[in-house]
Amino acid sequence: MKVVVCLKHVPDPREPRRFEPAGHTLLRDSAEGMPNPLDDHALEAVLRWRDEGLEVDCWALTMGPASARDTLKRALAKGADHAVWIQDPALAGSDLLATSRAIARAVERIGEVALVLMGDRSLDAGCGVLAPMVAERLGWPSLSGTTSLEAGSDAVTVEVAGPTGPERWQATLPTVVAIAGLSGEPRLPSFTGIMGTSKKELVGWSLAELALAPEAVGAEGSGTRVLAVHPARPAAQEAQP
Repeated sequence: MKVVVCLKHVPDPREPRRFEPAGHTLLRDSAEGMPNPLDDHALEAVLRWRDEGLEVDCWALTMGPASARDTLKRALAKGADHAVWIQDPALAGSDLLATSRAIARAVERIGEVALVLMGDRSLDAGCGVLAPMVAERLGWPSLSGTTSLEAGSDAVTVEVAGPTGPERWQATLPTVVAIAGLSGEPRLPSFTGIMGTSKKELVGWSLAELALAPEAVGAEGSGTRVLAVHPARPAAQEAQP
C-alpha cells in the first residue's frame, strides 16, 4: 500500500517570530523550526503498520522553504521510504486553498496512492481544514479528528471523538485521513535510520514539475489576506473582561 504522509515544518513556538512587512507573512527561514507534532503521529501510524507486518511504501511530503528539508530528513531517518519537497519561490504566502492545490497535485504525481495522512491541525495555524480541502481536490473521501486508525486491503477504519463518545467510521480507499493524536509517543530516529538516509530518495519538485502556474499559489492564488499582525496578549490578560 502506498501512503503519503504530509509533514509541516512549523516555527518553534518558544522562538520569536518575524513577519514580512508588506504581506505580513511569516519569515519562516528566520525562525527555528520543528516537525508539526500531529503530523509526527500520522507518520507513526504508518510505521506501526510496518512493524505489524503490513507492506507499506511510505512517502513523506512537505511544502516550504529550505528549512523544511530537516523535517523530511527526520522522517526518512524514522523509516519513510521516500521524501518529496515542494519548493518554489512563488509558494511564499500561500494560504490553505493554495497549499491544498499544490499538495493534491503532488499526490497525483506520486501516483497510485491509497492513503494520504496528516495531522488534524498544525501548531502554527491550527485551522484543521487542510485534509478535507486536499480530499476535495482529489475527489476522495476524508476523515478528521482520528484517534485510532486501522488499515485494510480496500478501506480504513478510524475512531473519532463524537458528541456522546468515541465513534467508529470506515472509508474506502483511496482516502485522506487527519490524525488528532494516537496513543503513545511517536518514535525517535534511530542511529541506524539516520545513517541510512543517504540511501533514500529526497527529491524537490517545482511548480513547473507539478504543472502549476505561479499565479495558482502564493498570495495571488490564495483566497485570504493578512491585513495586520499583532503580538499575542498574555493568557492572564486574555481572561480579563
